[in-house]
Amino acid sequence: MTTVIPINTQLVDDETASVMKSWGLDLVAPNAIREMLPTDNSDVVVEIDSPGGLVTAGSSIATLLKDYPGTVTAKIIGQAASAATVVALSADKIMMAPTATFMIHRVSVSGISGNSGDLDKYSDVLSMQDKQFANLYASKTGKTADEMLKLMADETYMSAQQAKDIGFVDEIMFEEQPTLVAGPKTMLTKEIVDALKEYREIKDKQSNLVLNVDTDELAEKLANKLNPHKEPKQSKFAGFLF
Repeated sequence: MTTVIPINTQLVDDETASVMKSWGLDLVAPNAIREMLPTDNSDVVVEIDSPGGLVTAGSSIATLLKDYPGTVTAKIIGQAASAATVVALSADKIMMAPTATFMIHRVSVSGISGNSGDLDKYSDVLSMQDKQFANLYASKTGKTADEMLKLMADETYMSAQQAKDIGFVDEIMFEEQPTLVAGPKTMLTKEIVDALKEYREIKDKQSNLVLNVDTDELAEKLANKLNPHKEPKQSKFAGFLF
């Protein structure tokens, strides 16, 4: 049985999620994901439609999914933005709806205060986290970290096809997948097999159209031809033919 885990809101820490839940607002936090993971290591599908959120929350959720022994498939059904992209990339297979959006950008910080030394420290931390994400993106796509940093700096929004072309996504949902073959160009295609199958069915139907012949009557007529002076034997009724 496959377990579906929805990630369809902002990613927050466990404490924030607990407080907001008391106000009737469900947000995605690491503990909630941990509780939803099956204990039998069966397959998991993570449905993502999230604008992102806290870097630490996204990292924790991604680690939980990456560490899960079973197979994890990520399906981006709406948007995977910012920290939600980290969650998506933790899956064994990443699928994306043709109308969904994939967005990466640089890490930001809010609600800070302090002197110039404090702000310099925050700047260093942000730069470090940008490089961490760039390395993660590069390992998935096969591109360089510098290429990923450029996309992040530009706050790049991607369609499903663009995300697949770059290498973030393995498959676009609902698209018929081509069958890969290793052999000569003249190998049988599905269309040829279907045509041959249809031809065979027609031939089978034709072969079933047999004549209703009485073998005794046929033998007697043949004997009469060979010996016309012999008195013919009374033919028996063979049934009506139409």
